[in-house]
Amino acid sequence: MNGISVIICCYNSEQRIKPTLEHLNLQQTNFPWELIIVDNNCSDKTVQTVNNCIQQMHQLTERTSIVKESKPGLNYARSRGANTAKYDLILFCDDDNWLNESYLQKAYDFLKDNPDFGIVGGNGVEKCEIDPPKWFDKYKSLYAIGCRNDGEVSNVYGAGMLLKKELLSGINFNMSDRKGDSLASGGDSEICYNVINKGYKIRQLCDNTFYHFIPKERLKTTYIYKMFYAVGKTRKELYQISPKHYKLFSPSYRLKKDVKNLFKALLKLDWIGVRCNFYSLKAYWLN
Repeated sequence: MNGISVIICCYNSEQRIKPTLEHLNLQQTNFPWELIIVDNNCSDKTVQTVNNCIQQMHQLTERTSIVKESKPGLNYARSRGANTAKYDLILFCDDDNWLNESYLQKAYDFLKDNPDFGIVGGNGVEKCEIDPPKWFDKYKSLYAIGCRNDGEVSNVYGAGMLLKKELLSGINFNMSDRKGDSLASGGDSEICYNVINKGYKIRQLCDNTFYHFIPKERLKTTYIYKMFYAVGKTRKELYQISPKHYKLFSPSYRLKKDVKNLFKALLKLDWIGVRCNFYSLKAYWLN
């Protein structure tokens, strides 16, 4: 392993990118690494902001490059970054992820010491701009927050994911993942699925944390409803990719599970839960 290429895919990241870069600038490592910013059709001042920031950050000035990906979609931007990377490990960092100062080192050490693993993920911790609403804890995993299991898993969040670059070769992405203002996702699941198919294991490290900044606009009920709609759409797309692997997303299972959750919310007079499950059902069955 000769180092890490950190890839940040940006779509109009001007208002979010500075603290993300500041935390990367504090990384403590004993190996070389680079930062690749992928401009995925930004229409704001993202590139100018990045250039202004890195000139003031000693670690980033000489190791940062900016590349353009004109095809909209997170997976296309990730592929562009990976094709540009010069190191054999890839770390995907979202534009609102604030990695702890030893994040790169801990993730690097794990893959170096465990060659049978192809991916290692971290543990997202919320950093909300305002006090979160009461429903937030129930649904915060949708924000790539929390640790599913401190051990071997079948999937980790794309945010903070470190993987061997060679494992991205040969993947024909069926999902564009997030595109523009769309919240549809699933690209991280598709990567994990392909890595498992290549015979590697996946690990989540709960003690390797990063903050995920949540602006006030994403703490509104209208936003969580859009997220649940995206969840329903993503589940259907993943099931179509591999019915055997994603059998929990099968039509028969989802109908029983989602209708059950809908009625549970109705019985509890949980109107937010009712709407969330309704939007998930709607997206799954109407797409």
